Amino acid sequence: VAQVLLKQVTAEDEIFVVEMGAYREGEIKAICDIVKPDIGILTGINEQHLSFFGSIENTIRTKGELLASLPKEGLALINADSENSHKALKYNNADRVIRYGIGGDHEVKATHIVQQHNVLKFKVHYQRKRADFEVPIFGEHYIQNLLGCIACAIELGLSLKEIAEYAKSCEVLDGSLQIYQGIKEATIIDDSYNANPDGFLAALNAVMNLKSSKVILVTPGMMELGAKSEEIHRRVGQRI
Repeated sequence: VAQVLLKQVTAEDEIFVVEMGAYREGEIKAICDIVKPDIGILTGINEQHLSFFGSIENTIRTKGELLASLPKEGLALINADSENSHKALKYNNADRVIRYGIGGDHEVKATHIVQQHNVLKFKVHYQRKRADFEVPIFGEHYIQNLLGCIACAIELGLSLKEIAEYAKSCEVLDGSLQIYQGIKEATIIDDSYNANPDGFLAALNAVMNLKSSKVILVTPGMMELGAKSEEIHRRVGQRI
């Protein structure tokens, strides 16, 4: 982050998007001290990196460092479908909070979700406006991340119609729930880029909806889960 700021960001840049990850308490605060964010998006909090943080409470406090670093006139965007993200709001310093999620009574929400092979269709509601989205990705769980982006784009002045048009060109990273057709009618799911418990279970739900006669799942397993590693792997194994 520091090198990008020093070498690439110039006075002509209007928006700087920064992903803030952490392996221990204080690291997100350190990045925030450099970046000085105006908008903070809390995409979700689960057991990922539990071996580093020691407890989910420590993880919530660490992720809350982003919200604590926001200015009073800033904006916190919260995944309303994540209970732990709600808990992190106690650290929030921004006066404004926008919650996004699937259905429910949220400021930005998605409804009418349909997965048609590699195209995800859904309707986004904001205030009294709505727009139809068609995004070339597989997996309904991506909607939560998309909603965070949509809520942020609205705040930055784009219309829902404009955002829906841009969303048609979305791409996922290699190894992020990509589908390949193998021999003998086998469906191969490549979700090997990274795996956390919530994402793994969401991927399995997406696979179940394929209604394929044979599914091959390739995964490196889930790492950095600490003492809960066996318990979580057994839970996911039962789901498989």
